[in-house]
Amino acid sequence: MPCGTTQVYHVHNLDSHKVYDVKISYPASIPTIFTIDAQQLLVNGENEPKSTRRRLNTAKLRLLPSELLRKWHATASKETQARYRLETLDSQSFVVEIAVRADVEGVSPTLDLSKRQCVYNIVVEEMLFAAFPHDTLILIAWLLFLLFVTARFVYPYVYRKISLELDEDKKITNELRTKKS
Repeated sequence: MPCGTTQVYHVHNLDSHKVYDVKISYPASIPTIFTIDAQQLLVNGENEPKSTRRRLNTAKLRLLPSELLRKWHATASKETQARYRLETLDSQSFVVEIAVRADVEGVSPTLDLSKRQCVYNIVVEEMLFAAFPHDTLILIAWLLFLLFVTARFVYPYVYRKISLELDEDKKITNELRTKKS
């Protein structure tokens, strides 16, 4: 995508009772600042505040479909709401338009900034308990498994080894003391 232009993505099948994070990652060699904006909820959504939160080479926006729906119902006309009810296939599923704008930031190796292309990856992740990505459940399960294995097998083995070495050290020091006296 050329820098300075806005690209709109349609995100389908969002559950209104869940929280989502939209993350954009980009190479550090291309200094770029991203603006992420939730444009519409189906027919006529209210614009959300823009997000330019950055952590390392990532821009992030937290999506709350229930909040978007609540704002949409507050601002949409009765005709639009009736048309919305006819157009939805599933009462739990929503479509959100996300606008992404990439602008040049800092010094670029490309002299002609109008021809510069912005390269990025975009991901929409479901958040568990509105705190961490849903996909990290596998990682958490592995971590708990490794902690269990360590506590069950490795810790007793290491404890026995250390205690045996301490006993041997005590015997050696006692032998040295008896030889001196």
